[in-house]
Amino acid sequence: MNYEEKSDFEINCMVAVAVEPTLNHGFSYEKENGAANFRLCDPIGDDHDAGTYNFCEDWSAAGPIIVENCISILAPENGILEWDAIHHEHSVTNPDNPLRAAMIVFLKMKEQK
Repeated sequence: MNYEEKSDFEINCMVAVAVEPTLNHGFSYEKENGAANFRLCDPIGDDHDAGTYNFCEDWSAAGPIIVENCISILAPENGILEWDAIHHEHSVTNPDNPLRAAMIVFLKMKEQK
């Protein structure tokens, strides 16, 4: 799958399901605050709020995933304005967003398992 072509919203949804596999069964998405945030709602029962996730923009959401999966983030250097996220054979470069790059690496790691 070419994750680089996905929107932040799509990446956030895929990461949420990878982190919380139970969300993969009977939930719906709602965009909130643009394309980056979304809310998961349980359509069965009380339709309760299952949480808001923004892994591509929120360090407090993405940080534990980055640490637990030993994903390295390399800052731009030598005038090259690109962030790199790396884990062994998986690497992603993004000119603007290190968290998006790291979440794509995470999804590639999960896909390989």
